[in-house]
Amino acid sequence: MDTLARELGCDAAYFKLVSQPEGEVMAGVGGGMVDGSDRDYLHNYLATDVRVPRVALAARRAVLDDAQLISEDERRRSPFHNEWVPRYGLGHLLHVNIAQSLRHTAIVTCAQATARGEFDTRQRRLLALYVPHFERAVLLQLRLLELEQQATLMNDAFVHLSLPAMVLDGTARVIRANAAAQRALAGRDGIGVAQGRLSITDPEAAREVERRLREATFSLPDTARSDDTSRISVGRPSGLAPYRLELLPLPGRSSPGPAHRTALLAVLHDPLQPAGRPADELRRRFGLTPAEARLAQAIGQGSTTREYAEERGVSVGTARFQMKQVLAKTGCRRQSDLVRLIARGF
Repeated sequence: MDTLARELGCDAAYFKLVSQPEGEVMAGVGGGMVDGSDRDYLHNYLATDVRVPRVALAARRAVLDDAQLISEDERRRSPFHNEWVPRYGLGHLLHVNIAQSLRHTAIVTCAQATARGEFDTRQRRLLALYVPHFERAVLLQLRLLELEQQATLMNDAFVHLSLPAMVLDGTARVIRANAAAQRALAGRDGIGVAQGRLSITDPEAAREVERRLREATFSLPDTARSDDTSRISVGRPSGLAPYRLELLPLPGRSSPGPAHRTALLAVLHDPLQPAGRPADELRRRFGLTPAEARLAQAIGQGSTTREYAEERGVSVGTARFQMKQVLAKTGCRRQSDLVRLIARGF
């Protein structure tokens, strides 16, 4: 805004982005000679400024001055014109609507000292030339805000997963761990954290985890192993049933990269603490048969189709056919998608 004011040869420039209909100010900034005038306006005058909705309803890119937006009678009763303008001496204003949708009000305003007189034609034309650049800036701002909201939602979902889950980089550094994972790591029963990295006491499991991390770092995501072989058995010194550790490469890389930029989701399945909802809830929600619901629940708890088949005394072929039916009915493409679906409670 400082640059805009300087280029136009006016005294101040302001930008505001407001979410409708809540009236929440998503972004507001000013530049020029009058320090703090933008904050004063946003905090004390924006809510009652009748010009703002009128600019928002005006044609996009139309450059308007106050005479086109507010009557003389309204001006005499306007707190903005009777308090803010005398306080800062900025009596001449130009506005342009740069909103990209009806859900947002986005306006650029240029202000000039009362003593300097009205904006001239050159200033109006120059402001109009800047408008496409401001529109692109608004689109970027909205996209960043959307991504920020999505990240917040995903983080909340991750934190509330009933299954222990961690995000690791390619060096096994624990970037994020939900509450369930923190409890499992604190138990130090075969799995923990040492110097910020995932530590596994079972030598064979530790070597396999290291190999999987290396594979994820130097391979493309679509070369990941199938779901039936993705879980690693992690023995526990306590003698309790071993954990099953699942490593799932996270999307975001299109080519091999440095280990510290590789991201994997590590899901820890504890057979002593079944995760997910009861089989009857799976049946009701997705129209599964009793056998399909039992299989889905077992997969959600960390079993493979082969392990389930052996436990239930059915053929692997039958279990795989049932799994295809489960995936189709739940809208999942892979077993890992089904695990995530069950873990987050559908």
